[in-house]
Amino acid sequence: MSRLAEWIETALGAVPSDVTLYERALTHGSTGSPDYQRLEFLGDRVLGLVIAEWLYELYPDDKEGRLSARLNALVNGATCAQVARALCVAQHLRLGKQARDDGASDSDNVLGDVTEALIGVLLLDQGMEVARSFIRERWAELVAGVTN
Repeated sequence: MSRLAEWIETALGAVPSDVTLYERALTHGSTGSPDYQRLEFLGDRVLGLVIAEWLYELYPDDKEGRLSARLNALVNGATCAQVARALCVAQHLRLGKQARDDGASDSDNVLGDVTEALIGVLLLDQGMEVARSFIRERWAELVAGVTN
């Protein structure tokens, strides 16, 4: 098993069936190779759905405005970047020289986008239940923090 596959299994909780999907999720556009943007699009929607579903369950009496405020705090770029840092995503990023020199590996924007891309890959490679489990595990403390 490759170093990347081992990290995926440990960090994401899934044995990858297609490591190239995960490689793409970790690839920045500055490389000139196919990058994470389409996967980010998908993962963003999955993250929003899972968090919305979770908040709906947790707060049956909350009005839409309160649920939306909680949701927005949990799916923003800074929060996704926080999850990426906990997963040590930066060590696995594929960046072009200029992006590396510009500090993209510590950018909230890049790390947040890659986190969403990884969620998109989990959906495609492992299915919705694995993606949901990953999100619920990695966002559990964060959800607890916005529940007050």
